[in-house]
Amino acid sequence: MHGTDRMTSFRGTLTGTVDQRGLVALQGMLRDSELGSLETNPWRFQLDDAGHLKGSFLLTNRFTNIYGQQVVEYRYTDVDTVR
Repeated sequence: MHGTDRMTSFRGTLTGTVDQRGLVALQGMLRDSELGSLETNPWRFQLDDAGHLKGSFLLTNRFTNIYGQQVVEYRYTDVDTVR
C-alpha cells in the first residue's frame, strides 16, 4: 500500500500493509533541504465497521539550525479519520 500525509504537504511517500482485519501500518521518510528529515513511523490504524480509521502515529523531524542538531517528535494519539 502507498500513500502520503498532510504533515509532509503530501510530498513524502508512505508505504506499508493492510491486513484482512483492517489493520493499516504505514511508514516513510521525506528528506528536504529546508525541512530536514520527516520520519513517519509507525502509522498504525484500525479500520472499523463504520469506515473509520482509528489509531496513532509518531512523526520525527530532524533538522539543523543555529543551535545545532534538533529532534522534534510529534505524537498523535486517538486519531479518528473517515472518508
